[in-house]
Amino acid sequence: MKYSIIIGLFSFSIMVMSCLQAQTYALGNPDKIWELPKELEEISGMTFTPDYGMILAIQDEIGTIFGIDTATGEVIKKWKFLPKGDYEGIAMSDSMVFVLRSDGVIFRSKWQDGPVESPYEMDTDMPKGSDVEGLTYDPQAGVLLMAVKEEKGVSNKGFYRIDVQTGKREDALIGFSKAQFKAVVQKQLSKAQRARVLKWMGKHDDEFLLGPSGINIHPLTGQIYMCSSRGKVLLRVNREGELEKIWGLDGTQFPQPEGLIFNQAGALFISNEGKKDKKPGTILLFRAEEMNKEIDDN
Repeated sequence: MKYSIIIGLFSFSIMVMSCLQAQTYALGNPDKIWELPKELEEISGMTFTPDYGMILAIQDEIGTIFGIDTATGEVIKKWKFLPKGDYEGIAMSDSMVFVLRSDGVIFRSKWQDGPVESPYEMDTDMPKGSDVEGLTYDPQAGVLLMAVKEEKGVSNKGFYRIDVQTGKREDALIGFSKAQFKAVVQKQLSKAQRARVLKWMGKHDDEFLLGPSGINIHPLTGQIYMCSSRGKVLLRVNREGELEKIWGLDGTQFPQPEGLIFNQAGALFISNEGKKDKKPGTILLFRAEEMNKEIDDN
């Protein structure tokens, strides 16, 4: 009897993990769309508070952290954290908040219902002229992951691992090449999305202009996701940076995808920057679908 119970529990665990690995999202059919106030028209990065009670957002002109209600999408709190600047990412560990500037400088503070100390500056020593736009905390490795949009002298796209105390980054970018990206596009995207992305790539044949702008880790599967406004795609990579999966994003619904996060149940939130005085910034919510359903590529 004892061994039957053990075998049964093991089988159940395998079944649960299989379901988690198969979580999908109907990217053409959001469960909710939140239109943001003008002060978040240029929303960039997002993260959750440790209790998942609020979404914390940053925008790329001022150093204010915005607290967004997870039920209504309304801004309910604000914290003035940094002076004006180009801020592109925000991340949270259990007790620290981190804000990323586009040049690779990261500012951190202890967090207790808000930042409770002056920001401490950590320089990741990115080459001058680099553009970094995504930040998340990896609880498994205890490091930050920083997505790179542009880096002088580096053609691959991906992320760096960053020490949370010193800001020191690992020497090598963890990512994939243009040829690897193109191969996955040709293999996985629908006919319409494949034609769109390949046409976009053809306009920039001498460069790899994909620009990861958001990065996050699925809390149930541990998989790493990135979004890119350039090319309008959502990507999934493994921890070695190898590109595993790609989805096309419709430009009408995703005019400028800048950030993505998952809640503790695996629901996906994607933020879009608005257009000045024409379209507000938005956050789109997608709840995970049942096992084995196909993703709608549009």
